[in-house]
Amino acid sequence: DSIMYMQANITYDIARTYYSRRTGSGWSTPVQMVYFSQQSHYTQATSLNNLYISTNFPGSALRDIGKVIISGGDTTVMSIGMPVSSTLDESDFFIARDESYIIHARHAPGVAGDLLISYKKTGNGWTNSKSLGSHINYLSPTWEYGPLVTNDNKYMFFTRGGNAWN
Repeated sequence: DSIMYMQANITYDIARTYYSRRTGSGWSTPVQMVYFSQQSHYTQATSLNNLYISTNFPGSALRDIGKVIISGGDTTVMSIGMPVSSTLDESDFFIARDESYIIHARHAPGVAGDLLISYKKTGNGWTNSKSLGSHINYLSPTWEYGPLVTNDNKYMFFTRGGNAWN
């Protein structure tokens, strides 16, 4: 509730994440969050002080979810890996503040997608992603994407759209 994340598209292929902090009179001037050459989209910070983003990893045209690793002056992104990351596009996501689950959109290029959920395994890794079901995911050509869960974990908001993306 005290930090707002935003995205500025520098070019079609490169987006950068900025953040602003709540002040007594509104919000601070946005500051670029991380500096690296990859695109950043849907940046999220967890209560475990980790950052996650969706990005196009080198050699891939699709977006994948990654964890931001900052070491000294170097910033890199490491894919969270299979089974959440697949050969399809996982661009929009919500990761629980305690990192216990992740809700993500998955779609093939040009094909409508659905929202899925995966849970953090004890140790490392994630469970196989499962559909959130027909009450959330309507039949194609409807897209479901952009999930957001409220701080009290009672409500999930998301966007639903048709196949026309003009």
